Amino acid sequence: MKKHLLILPILAVCFMLSSCGKNKNPEDYVTAENFIVHTSTTLPDSAKTFLYTNTQSPEKKNLTYALDGTNIALLINDEPVKSIENYYIPDTSAIVVADFNADGYDDIFIPFSDPTYYGTYYCYNYAKNDFYEDNQLNDIGKIMSVSDNGTLLLDQSDNSTERTIEYQWFGNDLKAIQKTEIYKDENKISHKDVYKYDENGIEYLFEST
Repeated sequence: MKKHLLILPILAVCFMLSSCGKNKNPEDYVTAENFIVHTSTTLPDSAKTFLYTNTQSPEKKNLTYALDGTNIALLINDEPVKSIENYYIPDTSAIVVADFNADGYDDIFIPFSDPTYYGTYYCYNYAKNDFYEDNQLNDIGKIMSVSDNGTLLLDQSDNSTERTIEYQWFGNDLKAIQKTEIYKDENKISHKDVYKYDENGIEYLFEST
């Protein structure tokens, strides 16, 4: 066999081995136009925007009301949903709109004529696009405020004691979870008593300071 015939295969093998040791840029393998190679695990801003394009927020249900004499109309997104007939003109300063049943939609408390801290709770039913009187809230029957953590606070203070009862929803059940009383003794020293409720709704003293 002639020597010059052996040289060609040897040179080919050496070229292949030398090319394997080089680090190639990923973009060297890409020939298609408008195709971007990302060498980092961090998504570019354009990709992040695309990921959230199809995410839609639930439709906002904006509750407002309008008075017509003794009647009050409840509107959702400016569309009339329910008309409530009263025998008195409600005090608009005592009407409260809030999420009283912790379902993510605003409800409304409509006060009686006197005293105005008593009244009726009407809760919004999203599935039926309607309002209903909530029996558990109306068993309490007095205006409550909604705390930052979603519990309901009922003010039961009198001349001598600051008293607050806290309620919480457990599924469809509204239960009292805590009562706090702040008062002063005969020496004008302030005290604070905290009561809890067991699973049967029985009140017990939890802490006294």
